[in-house]
Amino acid sequence: MSSIETTHLFDVEFRLGDPAQIESVDPSEYCLRIHFEFEAAAEKYDWINHIIAIGTGRRTAEGITYRVYEVD
Repeated sequence: MSSIETTHLFDVEFRLGDPAQIESVDPSEYCLRIHFEFEAAAEKYDWINHIIAIGTGRRTAEGITYRVYEVD
């Protein structure tokens, strides 16, 4: 990784960590991927224990917003 790339990544991380600058960061400048593991003890909800889910997200002034998708 070049020093230019490292500097850009540091700048993006810095702006994402500063609530006043969050909206200035274009979601195309970073990657937020999520995988989910569900664990429900109640028999009624056992079906959720077998779901495979992934998601994408982005940081907003209100917090993290993400979309979740079930993998068939």
